[in-house]
Amino acid sequence: MDDNLASVLSNKSSFRRIIVEPTTGKVKQEIIDYRMVDFPIFDQRKTGQPYRFGYMPHVDLELIASKGIPNYFPELIQYDLVNKTSKVHRFKTGNYCGEATFVPRKGGESESDGYVMTFGKHSAISHQLSAIRPCA
Repeated sequence: MDDNLASVLSNKSSFRRIIVEPTTGKVKQEIIDYRMVDFPIFDQRKTGQPYRFGYMPHVDLELIASKGIPNYFPELIQYDLVNKTSKVHRFKTGNYCGEATFVPRKGGESESDGYVMTFGKHSAISHQLSAIRPCA
């Protein structure tokens, strides 16, 4: 097993929210999910402001171990950070995604009114662009 794969499989990270209080400098952490996930994204119009929804691919360690290749993400997860819930969009068997980005719908005002875009991969097909709406 190569070092990169071993490193991924030994990772015990969790999804945490880190809040820095600017006036006091105090830092607070809260665990949102114990599942291992990749980099989070949110509606960039909310940068520097409170936001409700975040999206990230689930890192499936069992799948990675069985395939022997890192970065197989069979699910995208939508997190509702206000209600502390999540919704999972699971791709069909053999389909995987990469890191995602959120694209607001033209004229959409709500931070969940848009599309989560990612590159998709099927075991028999190279890259294709996929748009899903786990927030619909």
